[in-house]
Amino acid sequence: MIRVLLPWQLSSLTLPTTLEKIHVEFYVDQKEYERKLMEDFWDIIYGPFDERQRSAVFVSNVESFLIAIKYVEIRSKFDECKRTSDILDKHIELQGVKIVETLKTLKKLQIQKPDCFVIVAENGIQVEAYVDYFSNSCYQQVAEKLYKVILDGKKVDIITSSSPIENLINVSIPPLRERKEDIPYMVDKALSWIHQKHKNITVVFPDQHVMRLLTSYNWPGNTEELVRVIYRYASGEDIISCLKDSITVDDIKSMSMREYVSEIVAQVEKQLIQDALQKTSWNRKKAAAMLGLNYKTLSYKIKKYGIKRTKP
Repeated sequence: MIRVLLPWQLSSLTLPTTLEKIHVEFYVDQKEYERKLMEDFWDIIYGPFDERQRSAVFVSNVESFLIAIKYVEIRSKFDECKRTSDILDKHIELQGVKIVETLKTLKKLQIQKPDCFVIVAENGIQVEAYVDYFSNSCYQQVAEKLYKVILDGKKVDIITSSSPIENLINVSIPPLRERKEDIPYMVDKALSWIHQKHKNITVVFPDQHVMRLLTSYNWPGNTEELVRVIYRYASGEDIISCLKDSITVDDIKSMSMREYVSEIVAQVEKQLIQDALQKTSWNRKKAAAMLGLNYKTLSYKIKKYGIKRTKP
């Protein structure tokens, strides 16, 4: 909403059509001008400059007033984009391309402003990220599964539930197993956060084999489980150990075992080659003999896994 303070003489002025609503108040004399000046925060003020309203645009004629409306509308749109960008950057849950469709649905609801709607999500999905996105970070949690939002003066209730509720608008959040293409983006964001917060931790980003392991797993605990595993991985734990502690019999039944086992074997093989090279000071002949491989096979696997000598 664009808030405007005008002199009474301009009460008959036709305002331009804008995407945002324009709220106008008038003053009849200098005394009322001084009073209303401090009653609210204004976007545009037709009158003499006052440093107490530094963020407002002060104008002195109709032409500059009409230009100011366009300027404030563009500035408001930019501020909205900046807020949205900051919210997206803040949440691991909102990273990726698959989740964009869900975010588009929430954007449509921002325009519709229903009295109430339901966010349907499994355990482990960071539901508050979607509330934050919908509300532009302006919300209040009033109960365990109830949030209050005010958008342009309209109150909207958001209920979170593990299943749809009849006779209400339901927005279903896809579980991580249905948005595996988003996992690399989420892992990248999680690791970036960890490295920013813990400067003493060596920066390690997963190679293609680790990433395949992460995307092969079905993540029954969704984003919360992913974040826990990535924290352990960033602290130096082997990714196989991290996932081994998470996998259950039910998970194994639902996974492509051939692909999953193949990736585990590749990851183990890579680790063994790295260990052998380090123990032999990168003498490939000695490393090959230690591993029971011929020199050519070892060289091929070093290239295949992208193994590079690290500086001591």
